Amino acid sequence: MDLLSACFATLRSLSAFAPVAGLAIALAPVATFAQAMPLSELRFEDPAFRECLMAEARKQSWTTTADVTTIQCHGGKIERVDELAAFENLRRASFFRNRISRVALGDMPALERLNLAQNGLTHFEIGAVPALRELYLFRNRLDRFIAVGWPALAKLRISENRLTSIRLENLPALAKAHIHDNKLETIDLSIDLPALSFVDLRLNPLPDPVYDVLDAMEGVTIPHDGNAEDWE
Repeated sequence: MDLLSACFATLRSLSAFAPVAGLAIALAPVATFAQAMPLSELRFEDPAFRECLMAEARKQSWTTTADVTTIQCHGGKIERVDELAAFENLRRASFFRNRISRVALGDMPALERLNLAQNGLTHFEIGAVPALRELYLFRNRLDRFIAVGWPALAKLRISENRLTSIRLENLPALAKAHIHDNKLETIDLSIDLPALSFVDLRLNPLPDPVYDVLDAMEGVTIPHDGNAEDWE
């Protein structure tokens, strides 16, 4: 084991990622829908989500859940999006600046881009997402985040949260991660992240030993704030 790997192993031993309320990602399916159904028969928990979706359905002449490939509902009063997993062909979904505090979704095999930024999220979990390339969760209230084994994820923006723990593992396509302005005191970037080229860690209270490990990484640009003493 080389020095860099040994340092990361030490940092891993100091971290705990036990499931608690408020952690970000679950790999097991949460809620699933068996087959396509008429949109008129889909029951929505949130009337604001239904209003946005059905307005777009009328424009696009969508009639069943299988027709829906893109959803964009920005700057509204949506609080729940429980039905997202019903849209088996959904590729892009964006709910920027709504009022969503909790998301728990099942498998979404076609999903490529998901934006839940600026919602006040405290809980986010999702099932299998083999096509997901971009995930935007910035400006929320998440305190833990786990992403393991997502083969397509290339860009992650989870800055301006309350993260004290983050776990990124087996993400072969991840190239850029924006994690600035959180509360992290440790982070491990050593486990199967071969494409990683940029990680923004500014405005995190990381201690000197973590900075030493990060600065020793080759081929990765990591903006950060220097010594932990700057935070005192």
